[in-house]
Amino acid sequence: MATSKNTSNFGSQNGKAKSQVVAQIVRIVRKAGLNYQGWRYVAKKVRQACELRPAKKGRRLPKVLTAEEFRRFYQIVDRAEDVQHSLMLRLVFFTAVRVSELCKIEVADVDLENCQIFISQGKGSVDLLDFIGR
Repeated sequence: MATSKNTSNFGSQNGKAKSQVVAQIVRIVRKAGLNYQGWRYVAKKVRQACELRPAKKGRRLPKVLTAEEFRRFYQIVDRAEDVQHSLMLRLVFFTAVRVSELCKIEVADVDLENCQIFISQGKGSVDLLDFIGR
């Protein structure tokens, strides 16, 4: 029993010790009148001396619609009165072009025989050929 109290007590003492060290550093920085760049320098040196590394952030995966959700989506899209809206939504999903790239597509950019669309001035000012699935 005594050891479990000691270990839990040690954790809280360690946390208190860290906050005291941080408070001392803040006082020193304020007393020295350091600007932002000076504070960044001090913080960097403290991290190096204490061998501290920032925690890695987990990567979130994009949310993907299920097959049933896609079916329902396209059923609603197909019922749209404006054929252009249906066509634009299908192009966005099938080719993964950005909205700005979609808006710049001209009739001359579409090659129906080869199922290709020329995307001019894509991200990073790169020209692309996008293939349309049949």
